[in-house]
Amino acid sequence: MLTLPPRADTNATSGDSENPYGYTPNFMISTMFMALFDITTVLHLGQAVFCRRWFLLYTVILAGAMETAGWYGRVWSSHDVINSGAFTLQIVLTIVAPTPLLAANFIIFGRIIRRLGTAYSWVKPCWYTKIFFTCDLLALVSQGTLASGDDVSPTLLNIGEKIMLYSIVASLVIIAIFAILALDFLRRHAHRKPVRPMSTDETPRERFQGPIRKLI
Repeated sequence: MLTLPPRADTNATSGDSENPYGYTPNFMISTMFMALFDITTVLHLGQAVFCRRWFLLYTVILAGAMETAGWYGRVWSSHDVINSGAFTLQIVLTIVAPTPLLAANFIIFGRIIRRLGTAYSWVKPCWYTKIFFTCDLLALVSQGTLASGDDVSPTLLNIGEKIMLYSIVASLVIIAIFAILALDFLRRHAHRKPVRPMSTDETPRERFQGPIRKLI
């Protein structure tokens, strides 16, 4: 069970030059998000076990666990705002946590394509995870690595901040491309406009209804 150190009277304020945030994280809000991520992680764990969807363990559940720990870091910082361990914990984990969650989306959408008809997608289902997850992983690992750096010169810190910013932009571009391809697939499927002629390698078209509609 996670425990917090007692609140100290000598904590830095939001204006303290040693405060890495520039403010003091709100205890109630941080606790609320930590609890929400904890609850949804437990629910997804039950779903993974009950439905035997084991890929959720290393994607959605891993993301939820990291988010929970990251927000615990912010709760910790609300008690001790200049604690470098708490700051590093929250910034690294909340930055890296979306990566396995995105991987789950790539895996799930690849399976949806196989179900509804692969001829309507520009990208083969297996390549959604391989391409998008690899690119996003490289971008987010660089963010997490740079975010965890400590005791560096101002010049290196400035370079690191720029690389981190470019990595975040790269992640957004990756997600945008995925979203565009997903929307294009749904549009083509709805209007019966396949990207390529049907062949024995393609799965036949299925109707877009029921659980798949809810999942989308």
